[in-house]
Amino acid sequence: MGWLTSFQLKARDAETRQRAALKLGAAGKPSAIGDLEPLLLRDTEWAVRQAAAQAMGAIASPECVGPLLAAVKETDGLREPAGAAAVREAAVAALGRIGPAGVPRLLAALADKHARVRECAIEGLGAAGGPQAAEGLTRALSDDRSAVRQAAAPALARAGGAGAVPALRAALAHKDPATRRAAAAALGALRGGAAVAALREALADRERPVRDAAVASLAAAGTTEAIDALIGGLRGGDRDLRQAAAVALRGATWTPTTATQRAVRAVLDGRFADAAAEGPAAVEFLVPALAERDAATRREAASALGPLRDPAAAVPLAGLLSDPDGAVRDAAVQALAAIGAPAAPALLDALEDRAAPTRAAAARALERIGESSAVAHQLGQLAVGEAATHAGSPLRIVSTLDLIEQARHAADALERLLPAVARKLPPAQLSAITELADVVLLEPGKAPGSGDRLDCRDLREMAHKELSRR
Repeated sequence: MGWLTSFQLKARDAETRQRAALKLGAAGKPSAIGDLEPLLLRDTEWAVRQAAAQAMGAIASPECVGPLLAAVKETDGLREPAGAAAVREAAVAALGRIGPAGVPRLLAALADKHARVRECAIEGLGAAGGPQAAEGLTRALSDDRSAVRQAAAPALARAGGAGAVPALRAALAHKDPATRRAAAAALGALRGGAAVAALREALADRERPVRDAAVASLAAAGTTEAIDALIGGLRGGDRDLRQAAAVALRGATWTPTTATQRAVRAVLDGRFADAAAEGPAAVEFLVPALAERDAATRREAASALGPLRDPAAAVPLAGLLSDPDGAVRDAAVQALAAIGAPAAPALLDALEDRAAPTRAAAARALERIGESSAVAHQLGQLAVGEAATHAGSPLRIVSTLDLIEQARHAADALERLLPAVARKLPPAQLSAITELADVVLLEPGKAPGSGDRLDCRDLREMAHKELSRR
């Protein structure tokens, strides 16, 4: 170092000291470290300390690690928080430039009692990379300070690549939400199948910031598996997650490759007819659009659902029969009529609604379906199991709870439907109702209980009365 530079390092003027420090760094000689260290640790001006840190980064010798980490501790003595942050940032950047040669000293610094020193060491290890750095960063994920763990997650992703996934996945189970969020965010940089699988699990986290981080990471990954995981978020029961997934899918760059993906893309773009063209895969994504604020959106979604004829859409479509917009009600009527007899039970509440427009819409839908067809569908649902006779009375024997529940739903629907349509039913259909058999559940190895029998007596009597009236 020349005498002029030596003189400038001790000048009263801060800018002169700053320029001298940067000049030493530009020379790139490790012998200058001892001259830079006093400026780095004790100068009264943060800009001079920052310049000294930058100079050490330019020198990039392992001998710089100790002074740079010490400089992080010393920033607590600076009056200006912004200046202290600038010095720490410069120190971290300098540590990152040192590379693998500085890893042993950085690993040792992970045990420092000063949390900020550990954080800066973590940043340096992330930049250096390599197996040794990744091993140390994995340990840092268990640090007792949340801020340190949060710093370790992205650093580990940088240093360890795909090999970091198991440790980051384990961090997704940490009790600290901030640590889980950091792990989810870090996994987004890894993109591989294992990372996406971990992020898919994180979508179910109880804390919204963690879920949001997982959504953002999946969108950043952009792989087919990641897009499918986000589509899974659309199916979730959590409203915030569904909204976050929808926003992410709209903003991400991806090309649909399956019917489900094409349907989702079309729904998100408001192209409901195109979504319906993908077939049954579109139903579950069209149904939520029935609840949108915009009447045109509700109407178009209802119109798209009709041709798909999926009974799963009947209940939400029936909810539109009370919509304040007449065009929406008309679209719902047409869609329900297209679904046909399986939609009839969904119309029952609407037939009893207080509002005349709702009752009228339900009646129109039922008329289009055909009262006889609606009743025939329920009779078909009651024809479960095997026919039998007990004490001269016909029975139907079923062996599973699912079958008797199916029969109960059909009987309930028929009991509510008959008062509205009985007069329009042909005698043959009424006679079929008078001959309905009770349904009994007999599970293998179990004795029948009191709740294992469906009594159809009331239905038989209602049909008898209508036949007698005629």
